[in-house]
Amino acid sequence: MRAALFIIFLTAPLAGAQLPVSDPILDPLIRDAISNNLDLRVAAARVREERALRGITVARGKPQLAAAASAAKFERSLAVPGFGDRRQDVYDAGFDAGWELDFFGGIRHDIEAAVARVQATDEARRDLQVMLIAEVARNYVELRGAQRRLDVLDARIQTFRETLDIVRSRQAAGLTNDLDVVRSEALLEDTLAARPSLEFASAAAIHRLAVLTGRQPEELFDRLSQHAAIPAAEISTSVALEVIKQRPDVRRAERELAVATARIGVARADLYPRVALFGGFGRRSDNTSDLRRSVSNYWSFGPALQWPLLTGGRVRGQIDAATARRDQAEAEFQQSILRAMEDVENSLAGYGRDQQERERLAAAVVAEARAVDLADSRYRAGLDSFLAVLDAQRTLRDGEDRLTAAETSVAVSAISLYKALGGGASQ
Repeated sequence: MRAALFIIFLTAPLAGAQLPVSDPILDPLIRDAISNNLDLRVAAARVREERALRGITVARGKPQLAAAASAAKFERSLAVPGFGDRRQDVYDAGFDAGWELDFFGGIRHDIEAAVARVQATDEARRDLQVMLIAEVARNYVELRGAQRRLDVLDARIQTFRETLDIVRSRQAAGLTNDLDVVRSEALLEDTLAARPSLEFASAAAIHRLAVLTGRQPEELFDRLSQHAAIPAAEISTSVALEVIKQRPDVRRAERELAVATARIGVARADLYPRVALFGGFGRRSDNTSDLRRSVSNYWSFGPALQWPLLTGGRVRGQIDAATARRDQAEAEFQQSILRAMEDVENSLAGYGRDQQERERLAAAVVAEARAVDLADSRYRAGLDSFLAVLDAQRTLRDGEDRLTAAETSVAVSAISLYKALGGGASQ
């Protein structure tokens, strides 16, 4: 079963998911984050670094050519007979060439590891981008949720102030007592006390968005201070097992496994000889004027072989270490799949739970609003005390606040599901 699961992950085509919330103000914020976020810039620079290192590795398997020139002055020892002049000048100009022949796959496996390393680093960048998009969307939704809760709270405050005015008028007319007035004042003050925390939550969300998008908070306050609705969330909950392979962390773990596997081939190649071709040609003379003459020409060509015969077990140790690292990478790959499945299942369950809670709270708010009307009618008819009215209004206030929070939670859960599914992995 597990082997079949690996085949699904390695062969299924990649398809990016759409962000489950869309908003004319949110979309530019996401673009700003992708362009300006400093963590994402660091990740992109790492990808460029790995690509450059891959180019260095690929160059190992190609012929090398270098130009060389030298000028030297020698003074020979008088203790050695048979030489000419004691002092001699030597001038040399030419080209040196070399080419390591990859008979046993060391360079080929090294290139495979470098390519897989580039891909793993790019998947890490994609993973960070998915998390960044989700974080921007979540903070934007929470901002709109806090603003919506402020709007609901302000509407309740206005209602409670009107209620207090009515109670005071009835008290002045001798139709009610001081206790009803005090209770109305207490309910109003209790409701007003909830405002600062919501204002702080709204400001904190803007500050976080400023960090994520690389903007100054003042820039975003102008764009986001005007209240707007919570973005509606739309996401499919029909998830096939193959969809999990969209997650960049799973794809990165698979590429890290490919790197570790290729490193075994690099280590095994040290069991065999390295063969290279070397050559050179140029001109050498004891004076610069003769360098222009063909009699100064020289050339060389031949193979070179290097074979480590006695290494004290170093090569075998390197192979064993590379094999152990491959086993670690395989276990981490399997673990990444299990974590991905857990994230998806939890996100699906959370999204369904929040939807049910929102639906039930919406029905409860309708009933609570009806209860306020009934309590007010009974109070005006002298059939009930004013305490029943206050209790009904307090219950409605709390219900509306919980409903707004539930609407925010539904959108946040949809974003979490998008993230769990590796949404945006193709971007």
